[in-house]
Amino acid sequence: MTVANTARSSAASATDQTSDLLGSRSAYDAALAASVQDRTLLHQQVDAQASSLSTLSGQVAGLASTIASLASATSVQSVQQSLTALAGTVSGLAGSLSALTSSVAGKASQSALDALISRVTAAELTLASRASQATLDALITRVAAVEAFGARITALESRPVVTLRTGSASLPAIALLQSKDVVVTWSAPLPSASYSVVPSIGGYTPDQYRIVPKSQTTTTCTVTVTAVLAIAGGANLSLVAEHAT
Repeated sequence: MTVANTARSSAASATDQTSDLLGSRSAYDAALAASVQDRTLLHQQVDAQASSLSTLSGQVAGLASTIASLASATSVQSVQQSLTALAGTVSGLAGSLSALTSSVAGKASQSALDALISRVTAAELTLASRASQATLDALITRVAAVEAFGARITALESRPVVTLRTGSASLPAIALLQSKDVVVTWSAPLPSASYSVVPSIGGYTPDQYRIVPKSQTTTTCTVTVTAVLAIAGGANLSLVAEHAT
């Protein structure tokens, strides 16, 4: 009877180990849920192990019934040997499940690493985007400066080019309200004969004479001088030509 109790105790211990292993399955399933890529494979492995454990549980229960009905020492010894073999098998299954647990943990670590890589990549893209924007802003500033410089050049080009020439001549004596034609030679030829003339007579104010251009060439200008007030001979007539292009 003592032997039978011992066998029952061994069977109960094996059943407890089996129950513990079955309980571990739920923990493994929860851990496996964190790994999307290997979830299917791991579930298949755990299901296979659970099936084996269920089979072993049935075998242990059958052995427990057999032990209760057996009284011979030989039968008990045979049952004990079977239980020992089953215990070895259960230990092997426990090792397999431990390996699966390590695999799941490794996958979880890989998942964390992948998440970290994604964050670093996003940060790099953000920095690259900011660098590109800074480069673009600098380029826009340079283009604006070039455009402003071009506008200044255009404004300068649109302004007329003024060519100035001077000429002078000594006037003969001109009586009151009398007129004389005087030819003045320019200091250098003008681009064309289309120019304006600014006259002056040394020692006289503009209200004391009238000067009207009579003919113009690129090298000379003939003007008619009328004395509002008599002009003494030798007075200096000065002309300034302004030519705009």
